[in-house]
Amino acid sequence: MGADNNDFGDEEGGEERLEGRLGRVTVPIPVGKPGEVMLQIRGGTERYAAWCDEPLAKHVPVVVIGIRSPRSLDVAPFPEGETIVR
Repeated sequence: MGADNNDFGDEEGGEERLEGRLGRVTVPIPVGKPGEVMLQIRGGTERYAAWCDEPLAKHVPVVVIGIRSPRSLDVAPFPEGETIVR
């Protein structure tokens, strides 16, 4: 596991950086309660519980802005057509 709060150890023992990854809402996210997002990870997709400071509808694109636990994330809406420079 990394020294900071931006990555986690996956089941295979490796680390997968999640902060900054893009995904989509699969279960609407109400304020103060979790919804669900899907991210592309390791050539497949993974679902995570997700929280946001504003309500988000199904299919809204999001970016991961924080990690609560290995299966729970903080996300923010991400405009279509935008990209992240790393």
